[in-house]
Amino acid sequence: EDTFHKAGDYEDLSLVDTSIFILKSSGTLYHFENTKSIRSGKFNKYNTPLNTFNDVEGLALDAANNRLLLACKGSPKLDQESIEEVDYRAIYSFNLEQQQLDIDHPIYLRKETFYAFLKAHPELPKAHKLLKRFEPNTKGFSFEPSAIAIQPSTGNMYIISSVGKLLVVLDSSLNILTMVKLDKDNFIQPEGICFDKAENLYICNESKDRQAIIYKFDRIKS
Repeated sequence: EDTFHKAGDYEDLSLVDTSIFILKSSGTLYHFENTKSIRSGKFNKYNTPLNTFNDVEGLALDAANNRLLLACKGSPKLDQESIEEVDYRAIYSFNLEQQQLDIDHPIYLRKETFYAFLKAHPELPKAHKLLKRFEPNTKGFSFEPSAIAIQPSTGNMYIISSVGKLLVVLDSSLNILTMVKLDKDNFIQPEGICFDKAENLYICNESKDRQAIIYKFDRIKS
């Protein structure tokens, strides 16, 4: 019998009204009606087509489109384990009404798009160094989404990658608005991101060598 309390690599959670969705790195979703359900162990389980090699780390509610967004740190494909030669990443959506993953319309984050944006915005801090990282002739793609959040008032998507210490912001049409290179001394391992009701932004850092840290950024303007 399935149980939530057994060992597992749980990566993120999201509130949908009063219910809670919890994400496993394999792409499995656990749905609890409320916090009491978590204590009692009662849940609905959704085994999505995603797998461990997709290494699904980010989960966010996109309320405007009635869906959850699942960001893959690993392979963007459902049938390819290696990411060594892949120059893009994928974010899949879970339809809350149909209660299933949309495998036909993923959101792709492409290295060439990152490069083009940085080329057009040399004024951004450390843009020159980032430009070299995303050059078309370089191997792989050093952007591996570890967390994702949607700003409620704008629909802007905030995606953070611990690999490369980078925050990328997209608008609701998936155009890149900005890129922020995070300071590696303060952001040792950024693995979580979310907004509160006042739209203050929080970034959570894991660390094996020192205490975990949560940074708060006052209300982000659109």
